[in-house]
Amino acid sequence: MYARYQLLSYLGSKFQVDEISISNPYARIRQYEDGSINLQDIVKESPADTTTESEVFLFQVDRFALEGGALEGRFSSLGQDSLIAIRDLNIEAAGSYMEEGYSVQLQELAFRVSDTRLPPIDIQSTAQATDQKITLEKLVIGTGRSVLQSSATVNTNDSTGSVSFSAQPLSWRDVAAYVEPVPVQQNLQLELSLSGSPSLFNVGLRAQADGLQKLNLDTQFEWNNTVFLKRAELDIAQMDLEVLTSDSTYPSIREMQLLAKGNVDVLQPQHAQMNGSFSVNRLAQGSYRVDQLTGNFTLAKDELQTNMQVTRQGESLNAELLASRIWSSSPNLLHP
Repeated sequence: MYARYQLLSYLGSKFQVDEISISNPYARIRQYEDGSINLQDIVKESPADTTTESEVFLFQVDRFALEGGALEGRFSSLGQDSLIAIRDLNIEAAGSYMEEGYSVQLQELAFRVSDTRLPPIDIQSTAQATDQKITLEKLVIGTGRSVLQSSATVNTNDSTGSVSFSAQPLSWRDVAAYVEPVPVQQNLQLELSLSGSPSLFNVGLRAQADGLQKLNLDTQFEWNNTVFLKRAELDIAQMDLEVLTSDSTYPSIREMQLLAKGNVDVLQPQHAQMNGSFSVNRLAQGSYRVDQLTGNFTLAKDELQTNMQVTRQGESLNAELLASRIWSSSPNLLHP
């Protein structure tokens, strides 16, 4: 470890540190069966903070560097084969805590993660933060099969912000290492966005893959002690579920649109109030074909009412579907 600072500045208004550098640090973390971690044995709880405003320690660090860091962790909660290792950890940063506020600049954060369930993962990031704004300029995660990228901005004054995420691609094999079973058997091109404030925010999803030309999903949520879905709009083109899932029992759809508006408590959907419309063009499964399916629906608590028109080979059929207890494991279909 190396440190260079201006000693006399300790007696002034702020302590000036020109550089702090650490080379080749190493740590080993182990989680015990009771869930505790070995680091808890050496880290003591801090006493209650009795610092007054006049005692605040002001400082500026022009350069903080960590090179060649390594960390190994074994976690009982992840199973026996749960060794996670971080190698080639490099950090380049600067920061200050002044009377007008704090400032942190993360010029580089890079490391490689080795997990027994996946190939090595490379992670790189840059970010900066002040009292008014926190910005994740770049976060890149690469596994050799997947490349994930993200950026984000949060305004701390009004709590508004935005987050973007993309996967170009997201390998289904990487997902399978953590999730079983995996319904999709194709690599995905994904874009995810989030914007707004905690009280009202929008979430968007864009997806493409072999067997899926386009999937666009735009939603709006409201948060008021719990999360409510206010609006959802879905647009799908050229979706072949047999290709996507490698299961020949699933159908293909040329086009599909859905629009829904209302109020659905995400945690308690049995109190939902929502209505909307939908349309499906060219639905096919094996030798069965439907040219067009259109309709509208009303959802009131646990009851669903749907009116639809099915068109096949120039002939149309109108139908009405009523269902109750739709949130239970055994919903009831009712005769209109």
